[in-house]
Parts: sequence; structure tokens; C-alpha cells
Amino acid sequence: MKCIITIFIITNAIIQITSKIGVYRKFNKIIYLSSY
Repeated sequence: MKCIITIFIITNAIIQITSKIGVYRKFNKIIYLSSY
């Protein structure tokens, strides 16, 4: 049972990190396009 919980926490953390990177990249693209 503990193993399942730890896997869930790790996957949740990975999803949060990847979504933050995705948002950051989108934000960067908007700044890059608006600078022109």
C-alpha cells in the first residue's frame, strides 16, 4: 500500500513540474512574439 502512495506522489510531482515547464514555455513564446 505504501508503495502505491509513493508512486502516486512521485507521478503527481512529475506532472506538476512538467505542467509548470509547459506554462513557462508558452509564456516565453508570448513574450518572444510580442517583442516584435
